Amino acid sequence: MNYRTALATASFAVWGMTAMPAAAQNGESAIRGQLRACSQIADVPARMACYEALAADVAAAPVTHAVPQPLGIGSEQVPRARASEPTRAPQQAEIDSIEATVTAAVQREPGIHLLTLEDGAQWQFVEGVSLAYDPPRPGSSVEIRSASMGSYQMRYRGQPAVRVRRVR
Repeated sequence: MNYRTALATASFAVWGMTAMPAAAQNGESAIRGQLRACSQIADVPARMACYEALAADVAAAPVTHAVPQPLGIGSEQVPRARASEPTRAPQQAEIDSIEATVTAAVQREPGIHLLTLEDGAQWQFVEGVSLAYDPPRPGSSVEIRSASMGSYQMRYRGQPAVRVRRVR
C-alpha cells in the first residue's frame, strides 16, 4: 500500500470516529476509542497517519475547564482566569449588603488587612486605617455594603467605614 492510500485509509478511519454521536464522545473515553481504532490498522504507514491525524485533532481541540464563577456581593471584582470565560448571568435582585462572620484575618501591611469570610470570600482593605482602628478578628461579624461607583465599604463595631475590595 502506498503512502496516499495509507493516508486516505487513516483519514477515513479518523473521520468515522469523529462522526460518532456526541454522547459517545466524551473526554478520555472517545480518545481511547480512537487510539484503539488506529492500533487495529495493519498497514504501518496507515496506522502512523491515523495516529498523526488523531494527535492533530487533539491538539486543535479547544480545552474547556469548568471554572467555578464566584457569586455574591463583590464577585465582579474577583479577577478572572481567562478573558474568554463567560461572565455570569446577572441576578434578578442584586444584593447590596451582607453581614458575615470573619474566619481569618491577616494584616498584610500596616493598616491594610485581608479578611476571609465564612463563605470563603476574601476582602482586603483598599485604604490604610489608623493605629486607633480596631480590626476585625476571627469570629467577628462585619457588614459589607456597596458604595458609589462599584466600590464597597465595610463596617465593624461602629467604627468608621473602610473601603474594601473583594480579591477572592
